[in-house]
Amino acid sequence: DCEIETVHVVGTHNVMIGRVIDVRHGSGGSALLYVDRSYTQPTRLGSFGG
Repeated sequence: DCEIETVHVVGTHNVMIGRVIDVRHGSGGSALLYVDRSYTQPTRLGSFGG
């Protein structure tokens, strides 16, 4: 859950900055992200460095 902290008017858009107040971890299923006007699932990345 989150709360809206501030709203900035930028041209014809409102940019909302939120504060996370609670995080829950579900027991089943994959994470779901909303990016570029569509839903996707995150991809696991390999390790970086040596």
